[in-house]
Amino acid sequence: MVDRLADITKDVYQMVDQYKGNLTLYECAGLLGIDVSYVWKALRLADGKSYSDIVEAYKLGEAERLLLHTELKVNEISAGLGYANPQNFIRFFNRRMGITPGRYRQLQGRQ
Repeated sequence: MVDRLADITKDVYQMVDQYKGNLTLYECAGLLGIDVSYVWKALRLADGKSYSDIVEAYKLGEAERLLLHTELKVNEISAGLGYANPQNFIRFFNRRMGITPGRYRQLQGRQ
């Protein structure tokens, strides 16, 4: 049972990465051929996280990487991460990091 939970968790992380976080829990479960409630339970038991936690962590990590290692504008990063409105991305980033993406880039020595 523990191995199965770990396998499902690993598969979910791979799906989030493959789809760049732009996949709902229902879509992910469907692609894996597993019931949504089982995926939810597997993540909680194996990793202690929700699907939303995993997607947010992925998007935050990608945002940081892109801000630090590319010349992409904030609105381009936002679109690449699946945000229809750059302001939603800026709010998300600010809520998680305590700073706007533009300011984060400045403080890291990137203009």
